[in-house]
Amino acid sequence: MLNFRNRQPSRAVFFIPKNRRYFMKKEDFTALGISDELAGKAAAASAKELETYVAKGEYDTLTAAKTQLEKDVKARDKQIDGLKKVDPEKLQEQITQLQTQNASDKAAYEKQLKSQKVESAVQLALTGANALNTKAVRALLDIDPEKVEFDDAGAVKGLSDQIKKLQTADDSKMLFKAADEKPAFKGFKPAEGRDELPDGGMDDFFSAAMKGAGINNDDGGKK
Repeated sequence: MLNFRNRQPSRAVFFIPKNRRYFMKKEDFTALGISDELAGKAAAASAKELETYVAKGEYDTLTAAKTQLEKDVKARDKQIDGLKKVDPEKLQEQITQLQTQNASDKAAYEKQLKSQKVESAVQLALTGANALNTKAVRALLDIDPEKVEFDDAGAVKGLSDQIKKLQTADDSKMLFKAADEKPAFKGFKPAEGRDELPDGGMDDFFSAAMKGAGINNDDGGKK
């Protein structure tokens, strides 16, 4: 009589994928000459035995996880042993030093961040004020990034007042483009002594422009 309960599975059977595992059915045992009753019991035992088997991929994954867990436990144990050897007073001193350094680094970062925000707001304001040289005008502004406050719109408080003073002061107004400065027209030379449109409006203006370019408007624009 075959002892199926105590039979040890081969390594090949142990790693058979789930969807391809094979267990002996009742018919297989019957074909070996075993009675129907014993064949049924043997088939049931064979099927139950395979329920505890896992696929090789799953086995490898679990094995790797177990190995990593064991390494982690050893590392934690080593850290704990190291902490047990540390002088409490020295440890507290190191913690205090780290806290002080972290606070200092944070303050320096926030200072740099605010300075960048201030400069960005100043450059934006100077560009909007038609500054011809923002670097030169910036040097004339009295702004301390550490003391600066921002309004709800994100602009530096008091900056617009300083810019207006520079725009009107005799020694600094030349650093800004005049608000009433007229655009320069290219392609023709305006008549001497004239820097505005002719009295006749746009028609006379274009006639003067064509005349200045040597074009005779009376013959269809031919020179």
